[in-house]
Amino acid sequence: MVILGGPPTYLQGFRIGEEFFRTALVHMEMIAKEVETLVIDHHLLRDEGWYKFLEPVRKSAEKMEHRVITAAELARKEPNPLECRRKELYEEEKPSAEFLKWSKLPKEKLSETAPPL
Repeated sequence: MVILGGPPTYLQGFRIGEEFFRTALVHMEMIAKEVETLVIDHHLLRDEGWYKFLEPVRKSAEKMEHRVITAAELARKEPNPLECRRKELYEEEKPSAEFLKWSKLPKEKLSETAPPL
């Protein structure tokens, strides 16, 4: 088993070029062919298109009767990537005015002051 953070596809075209992601896919496909279980999580799941991005890797793994899964699936749970839904979730449950005020305190005050939760 190999556990990877996956490439940060949410930065595609912004901070990281297309070639980086093409190379990442090729490398993940190579790994998926060699190991029975490839767990890809963290950075990749911050992007709404994570599942589609992994499709070629999944297909390469399946040809070898291997599998590509998330950490949640490794724990036998459904993936629930909240990070890629950050804007939507923020709109549904906006932080309180008190919390926003706390978040703007100087760094030294932040460590001394508990957040209003």
